[in-house]
Amino acid sequence: MKATLTLETGKTLTVKVNDTELSSLTASTGKRRKPKYGESYWTIRVGVPIVLDWHEDVEDKAAYAAGLTFPTQEECQAEIDKMIALTTLRDSTDFVPDWSDRNKTKWFIYYSHTRKQLFARNYVEKNDQFNDFPMFSTLSAAQQSIETHQKEWLTVFGVKQ
Repeated sequence: MKATLTLETGKTLTVKVNDTELSSLTASTGKRRKPKYGESYWTIRVGVPIVLDWHEDVEDKAAYAAGLTFPTQEECQAEIDKMIALTTLRDSTDFVPDWSDRNKTKWFIYYSHTRKQLFARNYVEKNDQFNDFPMFSTLSAAQQSIETHQKEWLTVFGVKQ
C-alpha cells in the first residue's frame, strides 16, 4: 500500500508501507476517511475486510457514505468486530423500553475508564446517548449481560483487552 506523508516543509513523500506500518503512522480519528483517487483503502464486503482502489465509483461512494473506508486492515477488522459484538448484544435481550412509563426503570451498561470496569445504571427518561445499545428491565438482567457478554461490551466501548 502507498502512503503519502506531508513533511513539515510542506513537501509530500510517497512511500510503500504495509498495514501495520501505516497504522503506526496514522492515528484513527473516528471520522470518515475519503481516499484520494487511485489510493487503496479497506472496506467491508459480506462481513469480510477487502482492499479496493478509490475510483469515485458507486461502490466507493457508498462505502464512504456509510463510514466504511479504512486506511488499514486492522481498523477495518476492528469495525467488523464492533458490529458483530453490538449485534450479539442486541440479540441477547428482548426488552423494549416503554419511554412513556416513567414509573418503570430502564437499565443500561456503561464503561468507566476511571475504574476500568463495566457497570449497570438506571434511568426513567429517554436518553439518546445509548439508543444503539440494548436496555434491560432489571438490574439483575443488566448484570447478567455484563457477566455473559463482557468481551462484546468491551469491544463495543472500544476497550482494548
